[in-house]
Amino acid sequence: MLYRSLVKALQVDGFLISDPRDVHIPSLSVAEGDQSLGYIYVLKTLNPKLKEYEDLFKIGFTSGLVSSRIANCEKEATYLFSRVKVAATYRCCNINAATVEEQLHKAFEATRLDFELRDSQGNAFRPREWFQVRLQDIERAIELVQLNELTSYSHDPKYGFVEKSNK
Repeated sequence: MLYRSLVKALQVDGFLISDPRDVHIPSLSVAEGDQSLGYIYVLKTLNPKLKEYEDLFKIGFTSGLVSSRIANCEKEATYLFSRVKVAATYRCCNINAATVEEQLHKAFEATRLDFELRDSQGNAFRPREWFQVRLQDIERAIELVQLNELTSYSHDPKYGFVEKSNK
């Protein structure tokens, strides 16, 4: 029972302590002295009314813990007044998380979900951080941001990232 509690505590905010892995790309690893400047998080809605939307994710950033950021998700329009599930979390080192979020939103602009949502008082909201995009495409975009190459690619909802031609 104590072991399971420990495992759960280690998995808070999507992180887990595991065996060391050999990283072959030094530019993508975190080095001693790197400064953590926030997190990019990817959330999946648990709103039963939105089950028809496949691969619907919110891409956001926080300078604090993701678990704190989503603590009141059921009361906030940005989370579609629903519980959410953390699909991925990325720590931003030596780059502002808000800047990364802006780059990701721009890359996925064509897949941004545009709809209106009403709260219990009838007030209308238009959430702007939800995208109908595959998780693997979000992961690829993060890699391209780390390599400083995202602007060299365009995103195709069907095929993923395609390198731009230099014509």
